[in-house]
Amino acid sequence: MTTTDHQPVGQAVTAPAPTGSRAGQPVIRVRDLRMSYGGAHVLHGIDLDIHRGEIFALLGPNGAGKTTTVEILEGFRQRSAGEVAVLGTDPARGDDSWRARIGLVLQSWRDHRRWQVAELLTHFATYYPRPRDPAELLALVGLTEQARQQVDRLSGGQRRRLDVALAIVGRPELLFLDEPTTGFDPEARRDFHDLVERLARDEGVTILLTTHDLAEAERLADRIAMLVNGRIRAYGTPSELARRAAAQAEVRWTAPDGTARRERTEDPSQLVWELHRETGDRSPTWRSGGRRWRTPICTWSTGTPGTAPAPGPRTRARPGPRTGRSEPHEGDRRDSRDGNDSDDGHDRGGRHHADHTPGGHHGTGPHDRGGAPGGRRPHPRRRYWRAGVLRGGIELRHLLRNPKELSGHLVNVVVALMLAGYISDKVPGTQIPMAHLTLSGFAAYLLLQIGLVNLPQILVTEREEGALLRLRATPGGIPAYLVAKSLLVVAMAFGTLVLLLGTAALLVDGPLPHGPGGWLTLLWVSALGLLAVVPLGAAIGAVLPNPREALALIMLPVMALLITSGAMFPLSSLPEMVQKIASVFPLKWMAQGLRSALLPDAARAAEPAGSWELPTVALILTAWAVLGFLLAIPLLRRAARRESGSRLAERHRKASLSGGRGV
Repeated sequence: MTTTDHQPVGQAVTAPAPTGSRAGQPVIRVRDLRMSYGGAHVLHGIDLDIHRGEIFALLGPNGAGKTTTVEILEGFRQRSAGEVAVLGTDPARGDDSWRARIGLVLQSWRDHRRWQVAELLTHFATYYPRPRDPAELLALVGLTEQARQQVDRLSGGQRRRLDVALAIVGRPELLFLDEPTTGFDPEARRDFHDLVERLARDEGVTILLTTHDLAEAERLADRIAMLVNGRIRAYGTPSELARRAAAQAEVRWTAPDGTARRERTEDPSQLVWELHRETGDRSPTWRSGGRRWRTPICTWSTGTPGTAPAPGPRTRARPGPRTGRSEPHEGDRRDSRDGNDSDDGHDRGGRHHADHTPGGHHGTGPHDRGGAPGGRRPHPRRRYWRAGVLRGGIELRHLLRNPKELSGHLVNVVVALMLAGYISDKVPGTQIPMAHLTLSGFAAYLLLQIGLVNLPQILVTEREEGALLRLRATPGGIPAYLVAKSLLVVAMAFGTLVLLLGTAALLVDGPLPHGPGGWLTLLWVSALGLLAVVPLGAAIGAVLPNPREALALIMLPVMALLITSGAMFPLSSLPEMVQKIASVFPLKWMAQGLRSALLPDAARAAEPAGSWELPTVALILTAWAVLGFLLAIPLLRRAARRESGSRLAERHRKASLSGGRGV
């Protein structure tokens, strides 16, 4: 069905399928989509059909419901009612194989700042069965020269092009672009538009674009749906919308002498632009005013209210978005943009509409085979484990190259060595230096700090930057992320332990395990201690509000544990009530287990029970590990489900306002 000038645009309407070769099973099919938050209705029965190979723009002002609609289509938000199918699947039930067929570009991603451009793109290629070659993809998006540049040093336009590269590295059939050029300068905006048009023309990717910029939608889109107050008020090709908006228009303005003027015209855009040129204002803004459209100097109303005319003079010529040649802005566009596609799979604008299989395009390079010999693709679970191991190694390398983070771990070791050098007493009832007991307890504290302080800060920071959201949008991204963080924590913990014990042994004659049994005890107590605190740290990171508050909220209880656990001095010297409270928490048992591995048996005399109680150590730490996993799994799942582009943008807005007040 093709739209006509007689279709209603002042009330809710349905965006139909285009005619021609694109007709058939739609890539996106929406029927009676509704969304409510409490008693507030956000979407009121939206119907949409978007077909393969077209660029579809969802246009509307802020608060119209664009982001809510797209987040439902992306699977990031549960709808209240209606039917939705994206690539034949309900997004609410989309699995990793469905995720591999779509790509997302959100406006609020600031993640992976320390990664190099090529490094990041190559890593994300490992999540997909048939990825594009990263080098070719960098050339496609114009970032070859920035391949070895750190992500946080890219300009805004370059960062957005990298986001597009990450979105299409898996050869998606469908690409979501949410307000993609917000904050861009004119040159960056033009470059990004050219990139989007190449993806649709040369790659055959279906693109859903959300924007409040009418000029952007007019340039890029094959069809536009105008969303106002949760309802589709108008739809059609850009030329159709412009023709309908121009019908029986009356333009009103105030002349320089204060006289109210009005004029009827079939081309209100031309007249409005002429008025703006006369007043020196060449960048009018359009905003809805009920049945009228207003600019800073005039208003006009039409016989088909609710649709804004396309800005700019109707006689201007510009390069055609599909072919690169100059084309008339209005009349001649109609042939190539009104859905009259030719039978050879190309529209008149020159874009090829290929039939895609779920795997995407067929390639011949090594990345097209997923890296598996003989063209065989590894099982998804093995691919995700491999991606997680690779990610953990990359993050560890970044840690080792970051002087600021390394200095934090080194400071802890220096503090422990200074304490050991200062203490000259003996453990009560023995000839064992108190410094050895202090070092053993400090080793346990460092393991606790990595699990309960460092890990939550990492999780909260990466969530705020959008890493968790990007990985949620990536097939197998969350499992791989957890594998990587587990490896990173283990490496940090054992690296810090080796550094502390090694330097202590060399500089202050610190303790080391005696015999194979001591080393084995050191290993299992450290591993079980990490299992007891790391899941707890993950659970804490899932609920903490932001990185600025994370440290303050965590450090006070951690320091209280350090003081009351007897990790740095004999627990028997504390009141009995404090001993009982300390016995509930893992730090006391981690410290006691490490003392059993590092100190002579004579040091047992300083323990409240007069023994190491290793079975109790194992039991208590295991109980905390089970409790941690029971808390961490649902909280992490909840945190991942709650992540969306709108939540991320809102957090960034609040952080920006908070920073502004701080300044």
